[in-house]
Amino acid sequence: RKGGAVSGIVQRFEKSKPVSKTPTSFGLEKTLYAQAMEMSLKVSGLRGAAFMAGAISAAISWSGAWFFIANDWHRVKHLDEIVIDSCLRTVFILAGFYVLIWMCRLELFAPRDEPTIFDRKNRKVYRLFRESYPGIRGLLKPWPMRCTEYDWDLIDAEHNARMVTNSSTVSRQHTLIFLVRRSATDPTIIDSFNMGASIMHSELSVPAVWEHIRAYMEDDGPALQADEELAPADPPKTFWQMLCGIGPLYVKTWKIDFGIMLLFHVMFFLFVPMYVLWGLGQWLSGITSFEVDWPDEIKQAVGAALPKG
Repeated sequence: RKGGAVSGIVQRFEKSKPVSKTPTSFGLEKTLYAQAMEMSLKVSGLRGAAFMAGAISAAISWSGAWFFIANDWHRVKHLDEIVIDSCLRTVFILAGFYVLIWMCRLELFAPRDEPTIFDRKNRKVYRLFRESYPGIRGLLKPWPMRCTEYDWDLIDAEHNARMVTNSSTVSRQHTLIFLVRRSATDPTIIDSFNMGASIMHSELSVPAVWEHIRAYMEDDGPALQADEELAPADPPKTFWQMLCGIGPLYVKTWKIDFGIMLLFHVMFFLFVPMYVLWGLGQWLSGITSFEVDWPDEIKQAVGAALPKG
């Protein structure tokens, strides 16, 4: 891709050049092999966030429909006004259902993880993921599981960022994105994938995670940094465990960040319902999710997983 033709590129990484002095797996490291490492796509603490966002968005849309019913209907006198009002209410109601159903499909009855393996021995990258389709038609289609294999030498990495705005703030979302070229002689991009969710990344974490992967594949770097641990394999099972996993660790967090905890208690009428919705989504996602397994060909390529610890 020509840089001028694509917006949002902060940095294009080179495999021969280190970009961070503090490489990290950022809690994404899942399984280690003799010459390969498996990294998770889904961060356990973020599970349920899409359900919460869908529920809030649906509530806002349905509230808009109710606003038209409660405040405008008694003023409607002409046929054209009735048609317009009915169309607006229908749009709000359908939009709410669309967003809620889409987010539920993302979260519920979904694979517990969609991991990526970086195979240093064979210089390959393997992905296991669920393919989703956009739009209303995509919402009604099956979302099958896919497994892909790429040559590491045909993969390029970029740090992308985009502006996100709402009614009161403007922020940047950062993404570590991998682009797959067709061949060594054909630079056409045939696929792309992210490493970690953009909601968890920052301007500093993207190059740090890339450096962890780059050093492992190119410079015989460690699969796990000295001060890090593998991501927990078993998700919380009960609703209370889900809430504790995403909510503030009460006493400890008071000591770490007094200001955030004070704001949380002052705005408890806003934050508590959000955490409850988030916990509910995480619990429902956990009990409806299913494990996925790698094909035998990839298991033979990477060998047996090393024991944890």
